[in-house]
Amino acid sequence: MDLSIREMRAGDREAAIDLQWQLNRHEAALTDTRSDLREDAAACLIWHDERIRGEEWGAHLVGEVDGRVVAYMCVSVQMAPPYVKAGFRRHLWVAELVVDQSLRGKGIGGRMLEEAERLARSKGVDSILIGLITENVGADQLYGRSGYELYAIERLKRLAR
Repeated sequence: MDLSIREMRAGDREAAIDLQWQLNRHEAALTDTRSDLREDAAACLIWHDERIRGEEWGAHLVGEVDGRVVAYMCVSVQMAPPYVKAGFRRHLWVAELVVDQSLRGKGIGGRMLEEAERLARSKGVDSILIGLITENVGADQLYGRSGYELYAIERLKRLAR
């Protein structure tokens, strides 16, 4: 499969929103904390736009096959808090990674992660962080196969109202 990866252009935005919406719906089926509304998927891209502007560097990237946007990834160079050793603070954060559901399992997600690694190296960054919900087994398996090790865990407690 001939995949090209590039920075998102204005004309790609609707396709990126649709991909974010696919991810949101997928995760909404796994946990009740995720929205499955398209307008919230669109708001995610706006939220990432604002976060990227506040970081050292960031970009929305798309993967394209035969002229069709089939993957979306948002990355940025960030600084961890001071409790992290100085040599590990500056890292590339993969905020989103989604591949069109019809093409999952064909290596596109791995290729997008390879691009994240290339970008990290080009920015002089030595580590990459990526998050996922615990129920997203497919993503967890991809990240493990790609060399990502378990680093941190967040826990959620629901308070009675």
